[in-house]
Amino acid sequence: MFFVSNAGAEPNYNKIFDGVKPCFILYDLNKEKTAEIINSNRCNKRIASCSTFKVALSLIGFDSGILKDEDNPKWKFKPEYSPVLEVHAKDHTPKGWMANSVVWCSQVLTRELGMEKFENYIAKLSYGNRDNRKHGQKRWSNTELA
Repeated sequence: MFFVSNAGAEPNYNKIFDGVKPCFILYDLNKEKTAEIINSNRCNKRIASCSTFKVALSLIGFDSGILKDEDNPKWKFKPEYSPVLEVHAKDHTPKGWMANSVVWCSQVLTRELGMEKFENYIAKLSYGNRDNRKHGQKRWSNTELA
């Protein structure tokens, strides 16, 4: 999550995070140091990345050349993909995948990438504990990659 504010204005984090207990770390790239930490104890707890992993996976997809833009490639739906929601049971583009958290698109992208490249990217990103031994193409929705 990124926030942009006016120069000199301090964001009201209580208002931004009203009703939730986030783990939030704001890193100041100019000063090369952490500027704000909210609920640091939660930030130290490993949890499954679930749907948020598609953000990292999209970066991997674009870097590897599999994803061309928000409309390409166009992935064809197959009944064996076992859609979770009705909106998942149709063809998707990267834009639809991201907007609707379509797990089967993540699985197709991961298969196209291949395990070796996937593991290399996860290592480069220092993502989670990099434990990819279980759950095949759905490893990000379980705690093994936390």
